[in-house]
Amino acid sequence: MAVNIVKPALPDEYLVDNRVYTDEQVFRQEQEKIFYRVWNFVCHESDIARPGDYLTTHAAGQPVIICRNAQGKINAFYNTCRHRAAQVVRDEHGKANVFTCLYHLWTYDLDGNLVRVPEIEAYKTNDSPEGLKKEDFGLIAVRVQSIHRMVFVSFDEDAPSLADYLGDVAERFRHPFGSTDLKVWVVRRQLLKANWKMQPENSRDGAGGHGGRRRGRIRARASGAELHRH
Repeated sequence: MAVNIVKPALPDEYLVDNRVYTDEQVFRQEQEKIFYRVWNFVCHESDIARPGDYLTTHAAGQPVIICRNAQGKINAFYNTCRHRAAQVVRDEHGKANVFTCLYHLWTYDLDGNLVRVPEIEAYKTNDSPEGLKKEDFGLIAVRVQSIHRMVFVSFDEDAPSLADYLGDVAERFRHPFGSTDLKVWVVRRQLLKANWKMQPENSRDGAGGHGGRRRGRIRARASGAELHRH
């Protein structure tokens, strides 16, 4: 049975087409034109506090590894092996000296360099007498920058720097996120089976009672501030 819905007496620019929440083509365009071109938050520096610390996550739908190398530099890579495109790191977080893909045991260091390939001599053929050059098959790097200890990645090589992208908004991160006393203490994840716009739009909705909504929060303790992420 058709439902006759009376259009509100509002200008068209005040109305939202429902397809922006349900149309797969709209979502793909959002990924391409928004998330692939901006800086996406991935973690706090305290998540990967020491050399060898790493975590895996998704940004703009892409699987990524965030890690600190032996010198403490933060690196980011696609979590995809250069051999058969298998997932390289399967744990959500940990500490490692190298990353080894379980499919064919290709091994990468914390700077993404391919350092070990089992039976590498087998890659020498008549068409390729020199065989496989490991320097050509490192993990694909992703742009990564941090500001006030908040770590972001971008998939657009032409995007402005993180500082330029955030502009004056970056100053809002200084306290408490920039404090060296701040650390991630608890991580809770919740999968929302809805379009990505539903949660942030409802969170900003000032109408109605939302006292029961779960929010990320900062809690200060005598030993220093701790970041709780929800």
